[in-house]
Amino acid sequence: MPPLKGENGLCPGRSCLLSAFGPISETVGGVVAMFLSAVTFAKSKSKTILVKMLSQAGTGYSFNTKRSRLREKLTLLHYDPIVKTKVLFVEQKKIRSL
Repeated sequence: MPPLKGENGLCPGRSCLLSAFGPISETVGGVVAMFLSAVTFAKSKSKTILVKMLSQAGTGYSFNTKRSRLREKLTLLHYDPIVKTKVLFVEQKKIRSL
């Protein structure tokens, strides 16, 4: 839609260009003043999240790692320094979005 000339007293006594969102620019004394339209954007979700991995050896040892939001819960082999061997770790909970 092309910009419309100011009408209905929106920019009285001045030259004004309008769009569907409101004034785009206004001429005051030969100087063009630009206005930003109030367009809000939706927050996008993060693609990765930080999760807590807990040892299945029963030692209580845990560490944090990041994974894709779209992936299923993580299970992986990782070194547990308490039992000094590689054991299975499973995702316990989400900590925060990255």
